[in-house]
Amino acid sequence: SQRLGRRIDEGSCRVMEQLLIENEEAEGTGRVRLYDFYKSNIHHGNAQFSESLGYLRQLGALDESDPVNPRVLIPNYLSMDANCIHVSGYYDLCC
Repeated sequence: SQRLGRRIDEGSCRVMEQLLIENEEAEGTGRVRLYDFYKSNIHHGNAQFSESLGYLRQLGALDESDPVNPRVLIPNYLSMDANCIHVSGYYDLCC
C-alpha cells in the first residue's frame, strides 16, 4: 500500500496540483479565480476541473468572499472526496 500511495501522490495529484498552481491568481494565495478554473477545463481539456459551482461550494472549495470574483481554494479542492481512492474499509488515499 505504501507504493500505491506514493504513485497516486506523485502521479495524478501532482499534475492536478501543478495545473492549479499555474493558474493561481497571485503567487502564494492558494486560490484560482473561478473563471481561470473553468477556462483550464474548456480551453486546455483538463476534465478534472468541471465541478459545478454548487458542488464546489458544498465541499468548501469555493471562496466567495468577493462575490464578483469567486475563487477555488487549491488545498480544499485537492483534498475533496472526488480526489480520493477508496483502498479499504479502513482508509482512503487522497491528494
